[in-house]
Amino acid sequence: MKRMRYTLFTFSLLLFLSAGLIAQTTVTGTVTDEDTNEPMIGANVVVKNTIIGTITDINGAFKLTVNQAPPFTLEISSLGYATKMVDVTNVDQTIEVTLNQASVLGSEVVVSASRVEEKLLESPVTIEKLDLIAIQQSSAADYYDEIIKLKGVHSNQASLTFNTINTRGFASAGNERFVQLMDGMDNAAPLLNFPSGNVVGISELDIANVELVPGAASALYGPNAFNGILLMNSKSPFDYQGLSAQVKQGVMNADNFPDGSEPYTQASIRYAKDFNDKLAFKLNFSYLTANDWIADDYNTDRNLLGAAADDPSINTTSSIAERPNFDGLNTYGDETQIFLPFNAPSLLTPLVDNLTPLIVAGSGGLLSEQQARGFLSTYIPQLNPIQITRTGFQENNILESRDAKSLKADAAVHYRVSDNMEAIFNYRFGQGSTVYQGSERYALRDLVQQFIKLELRGSNYFFRAYTSQTDAGKSYNLTALGALANEAYAPSASVWAPTYAGNYVGQLMAQFLPVWATNPTLTPGSVLTPEMIAAAHQAARTAADANRPAAGSAEYESIMSQIRSGYFQRGGASFIDNSNLWHAEGNYDFTEKLNNKFGLQVGGNWRQYDLFTDGTVFNEDPLGTGTNERIRINEFGGYVQASKRVLNDHLKLTASIRYDKNENFDGQLSPRASAVYSIDKERNHNIRFAYQTGFRNPQTQAQFIYFPTTNVIIGGTEANAGRYGIYEGGAYSKSSYDQFQGALLSGIPYEQAVALLQESYLDYVQPEKLRSIEFGYKGLFSNKLLFDASAYFNSYTDFIYQALVVAKQPVTHKGQELPANQVFSAFTNSNEKIQSRGVEAGLTYRYNSKLEFSGNYAFAEISEEDADFISSFNTPKHRYNLGIKGRKVFDNFGFGLTYRWQDEMFYQASFGSGIVPSFDVLDLQLSYLLSKANTVVKVGATNLLGNNYRTNIGNPFIGQMFYVSLTYDQALK
Repeated sequence: MKRMRYTLFTFSLLLFLSAGLIAQTTVTGTVTDEDTNEPMIGANVVVKNTIIGTITDINGAFKLTVNQAPPFTLEISSLGYATKMVDVTNVDQTIEVTLNQASVLGSEVVVSASRVEEKLLESPVTIEKLDLIAIQQSSAADYYDEIIKLKGVHSNQASLTFNTINTRGFASAGNERFVQLMDGMDNAAPLLNFPSGNVVGISELDIANVELVPGAASALYGPNAFNGILLMNSKSPFDYQGLSAQVKQGVMNADNFPDGSEPYTQASIRYAKDFNDKLAFKLNFSYLTANDWIADDYNTDRNLLGAAADDPSINTTSSIAERPNFDGLNTYGDETQIFLPFNAPSLLTPLVDNLTPLIVAGSGGLLSEQQARGFLSTYIPQLNPIQITRTGFQENNILESRDAKSLKADAAVHYRVSDNMEAIFNYRFGQGSTVYQGSERYALRDLVQQFIKLELRGSNYFFRAYTSQTDAGKSYNLTALGALANEAYAPSASVWAPTYAGNYVGQLMAQFLPVWATNPTLTPGSVLTPEMIAAAHQAARTAADANRPAAGSAEYESIMSQIRSGYFQRGGASFIDNSNLWHAEGNYDFTEKLNNKFGLQVGGNWRQYDLFTDGTVFNEDPLGTGTNERIRINEFGGYVQASKRVLNDHLKLTASIRYDKNENFDGQLSPRASAVYSIDKERNHNIRFAYQTGFRNPQTQAQFIYFPTTNVIIGGTEANAGRYGIYEGGAYSKSSYDQFQGALLSGIPYEQAVALLQESYLDYVQPEKLRSIEFGYKGLFSNKLLFDASAYFNSYTDFIYQALVVAKQPVTHKGQELPANQVFSAFTNSNEKIQSRGVEAGLTYRYNSKLEFSGNYAFAEISEEDADFISSFNTPKHRYNLGIKGRKVFDNFGFGLTYRWQDEMFYQASFGSGIVPSFDVLDLQLSYLLSKANTVVKVGATNLLGNNYRTNIGNPFIGQMFYVSLTYDQALK
């Protein structure tokens, strides 16, 4: 041990002495604007081919110490200015540099398409980017909402702070097909299976840029980078230093707000410090609070929405008074359906017992008790069976608040081990309250997500390891809350249904009796009119709801509070989420080692999902042993990519292949090939072709969920679902079962109705696969006009979806028997041939360095599919964006104006399916830079036209927002 310590000490001493022998070069200088001769604040000064760099201070000055002897080259750049290269030839050199404003259209550097830096013009696939200037000029209230204006992007907005973005179709509310990386970390909640977006993301003060790649990206980014990938990158504390702060105050307007308008407040602060270009840190904190948009479609019957899409003559607007089986879109508890067959002995006997005295009294002494019993026993079974639902609670009354909150804090330490190696530690904390819509609507309350990352990176490699950890806080399910609240004040089986049945039948028999007394040959069907039946339903519901507590009353609040605080599957509506994601990955670029003769990258990753819900969501104890075990899912992957320029560097060929293995599924290969041909010498006009493949593993819920709500949502792995017997021929299709029930309701005998049942053969769920072909062109004309267009064709196999089926036989869960007619929403793969295609085009015209016009258009469609198959394409066929923006148009005044429109679409989901009407949105911002105060004053308005709209079935109606913000930032210029 002693000898080992001596050896380590000797090694450390030699390392220290050798470090002292490394030549150090100190470069100082100033950077100014060529046109104004003013100091350039925040200009980037980087040693070429290293990670060493700094930024200029408030006087445009910089000082940079490099452990490298001259000669070497500095790259000096700033957004909106042409980059300059300056050679350093002396150990202590002072330089003076001027930058001139220039068009940078198409010259932006991106990394997302190939994992290496390349010009946007020469990327092998479509890439969209928001740089820092675009973010600063955003007309949206939050930069994340600006992403939806990029070419090909479509969004679902479930609440103020929960905006789900997607590209190229199949946009589910959570959108597990689209990967979002936040400084390289996947921000998807491992249990809830949705990217948390900007609820717990990067603050506006710390965001540096956003890159978006639509379409398959599995070859480089692995599972679930299926529809696309979004990279959000924060500012380095070496490059962006000092204090910055922002305060934003707004007013939200909507037609359904109780007072017409609501306040909106957002505040952020950032501080970063660099110590001698070796050690730097940053701290961020931001907070947002508002009252959320309101989902209040209480009069649309979601049972009718799907049929109305095929037959517009169907009126979906209804009420519980008009339809006894009404299921309101944003009412909860009315999902509980009750079937009353009056010829069933279990129902008939108590009805006869309870109604006999009433019939005797109502007959005026004409019927004895025995005759009355005979009358009821004969004619009650002749009444058609009925399907009814419980009375629902409105969303605005069932929520404990309309809080839309987001609290984000993070800290990062960066240490430059050498000129080509940087070590990073990052801790990020996010907490939010919002509303999320999946199969049901969820009130996410105090949802917490934490990230811890360690990263080592150089100019040609990176290695990172991180974990994300989530806690559901006090979140709850609105459907479960409504259903359990109904059961709390009047249990369906023992109180509510018998009360309803007794009053319904009593009303009808009381009206039938006097007519029958004059002609005993008559039957109920020949006497009772639709008006009589409707009146009987209304009277029956009034009687059954007699003890229903009024919204806002002490009893009502007590019931709701008790159920919200209880856990799901234990009599409550909330759930536990104590889940973790563990991830490690690395990438090495061997191109320089190969003397740049061709490009070669190798990379790989390992991931573990570590899930625990204590039996509230996942099937952690299906046998009911009393012990819930954590569910762990391991997967790994690796890839290699090679590229080569030929034909005098005009043609760049790239090929890659990736292998991934999840412990629950077979391994997957994802090849990719692309070609980019530069037509002209300057490479300003490029034609591209890409063949890509992608796959996605079934999300964690698709593997192991067991969640009884309107129906039982069940994960489709054999380990989870095998015991329930609904796969491999053990169930009927839900549509055929509905036809069977409808036949019974119309009076068709059981022996004939049962022939309508059709077996649904489900396979256990497997990964979904995609093949994609894309052609594109990107060209720059006269350094002013940038045009980008692409066409793609996607073909899907083993498409993952949720099939609604009805169990053939009774099954057991945790020792409790489920009925033979239990409805399951089961994850499986479709045998359907699913194909989609689309065209995307964008145009940017930079009139001068101050004024820019833009526009983009997207077309997308899916091939026809089977009526029973829920593909959830959920994408409008046509949509476009138009914009104009100016930076320092005159003096320090700037502005941004954007208009976006999307076509109507058919939205298809288990929550509800129907037509979402077309809508348009106009956003505006006006800004002014107070140069001496390094502060921007911005006044903005979103949805200036004031037309309330919603993005999908069940979501809230989005109104207007007007806001004023003050942003102080040393780097503003």
